[in-house]
Amino acid sequence: MRAGAALDLRGLEVGADFEGWLFQDPTIWKLSPQIRYTVWQLGAFRPYVGAFWRRTWVGDPFDDYNSWGGRGGITYARGRGFVGLGMVYERFESDFGDTDVWYPEISFSIFF
Repeated sequence: MRAGAALDLRGLEVGADFEGWLFQDPTIWKLSPQIRYTVWQLGAFRPYVGAFWRRTWVGDPFDDYNSWGGRGGITYARGRGFVGLGMVYERFESDFGDTDVWYPEISFSIFF
């Protein structure tokens, strides 16, 4: 006999993005760990939610800053690929005050 509920980790994504803007003045580097869960059990249309934190390093004379936020949307999966549409909320924290930004998110993928 087993007590408790099992946690199904299918649909859970944990990752990090690293981005560098080279050959510009100033040079910019970004590191963004993130987590996302997609409700994969619903068939072709799959809602998702996620959260992230981002650290941005900016060359002199500018200050580095942090941001964090969340995302949500829906993907449509068929065959060997998917397309997604959602919204992202991001809050920038800096010495000049905090700023909130909303923007759309469009994604697509093809699996080989």
